[in-house]
Amino acid sequence: MANDRPTSTAELTSPVEELTTEGLVLGSHDAMPLEFRVGVEEGRQLELDDLLMVETVSPRGQTVRFFGIVDAVRKRYEGAQYDTDAFRASEGTLPVDVSYTAHVQVTRIDPEIFIPPHPGDRVRLVRGEEFQRALYFDQMQHRVPVGLTRTGEPVYANLEFLDGTRGAHASISGVSGVATKTSYGTFLLYALFHSKALGTDAINSKALIFNVKGEDLLWLDRPNVLLDEGARAQYARLGLPIGAFQSVGSYAPTKRQSQVPIPDTGGRQDGIKPYLWTMREFARDGLLRFAFVEAEAARAQLAFVVIRVERALERASRDGDPDDPVIEVGGRRLEKFEDLVDLLDGPSLDGMVPGAVVLPRGAVKLVGSRRPVGKVGETHGVFPGLSIGDRAGAVRWGSAQPTVHKFTAPPRHGVRRPVPAQPSIGQGTPRPGSPAERLMRTPQIVPVEELGEAALMPLAAGRR
Repeated sequence: MANDRPTSTAELTSPVEELTTEGLVLGSHDAMPLEFRVGVEEGRQLELDDLLMVETVSPRGQTVRFFGIVDAVRKRYEGAQYDTDAFRASEGTLPVDVSYTAHVQVTRIDPEIFIPPHPGDRVRLVRGEEFQRALYFDQMQHRVPVGLTRTGEPVYANLEFLDGTRGAHASISGVSGVATKTSYGTFLLYALFHSKALGTDAINSKALIFNVKGEDLLWLDRPNVLLDEGARAQYARLGLPIGAFQSVGSYAPTKRQSQVPIPDTGGRQDGIKPYLWTMREFARDGLLRFAFVEAEAARAQLAFVVIRVERALERASRDGDPDDPVIEVGGRRLEKFEDLVDLLDGPSLDGMVPGAVVLPRGAVKLVGSRRPVGKVGETHGVFPGLSIGDRAGAVRWGSAQPTVHKFTAPPRHGVRRPVPAQPSIGQGTPRPGSPAERLMRTPQIVPVEELGEAALMPLAAGRR
């Protein structure tokens, strides 16, 4: 009687191929198109995350390849019924065999003929080109190197799921407090900008990083002197050059009570620019709302008053020399932030908001600073960038939070393509319409050198 089952690849494999066999598809468990179990041969080893390949022949004579990843491995005694049989087996009084099996989750079927592999089909590890096929890397038109496997195989991410073509999100998990997520996030940015993934879009693609932990990220433009030969070889396998970020602009809050704006940093001063605003920039960009303490905002209904005052300041910013950091409101020159507080603490507020109460001086969180601008030797007041503690006291606008649309800079060249900034760790999805949400869907990552033109988020802001 003829055997009508399809020929197993175990019967077709040459002796050379047998040397690479790790095991066989088991017949004691159901083998299905998307998952199956493998019995590991004696002396062989399969681990979690190993990528395997099985070839089978369909009843119609077609060769089908199953690529899959090991998501579970186990060992157990065959011939043992009770838990205590392990003691008798170890003493040699109970004859048993050891079953070493692996569960495989199928990642790709080529061609897509959804039949199960046949019990007894040989299973082998994949490397090189077959590894790329197993995870569809060969079908990615724009791929970004994101790391290496334990066996040294390069792993890629599809840029189309990062740049907004088909998605714009990346989630990084890791141990808190040891900079694992921060380190890997900066590596991803390095791989994005120093590989060929962006193509012609590279010239218009920039990254905006908000750093709230220490000062390590102030050194991204300096080479890592601790990089050993092993790490250099890993970069080479990924096709990445070895070096620092090529174009970096770093900004830091200014020191308090300083007549000249100096970045408030400890480990590095050179190359770090203080971020701050002149009074004209402060008025032009509508930043007054960020100077109020949130505890009083909702009860005092300051949002209406602040918006009206912002409009008056914005009109004043259009008058006079655009390069003059000082503005004039109601015949009074505003050189520093305290001048604005004095203005709003008097009758001038009635002209901006008829019938409004005078804003109490205690409602404004003052951060004073001065810097030399304009003519030689002349100084004008500025509104400095807020530190972490200052931002914690920003006003809460609730459902009435306005959008700061003036800060979205349109691309000047190239194709409009959204590339997201790194999400803040521990935060959920930004509320629709919020500055953070608007920034995430801007048509490009904004140059660090153009922070002031780019976006104003609740946690940080910057300027040219």
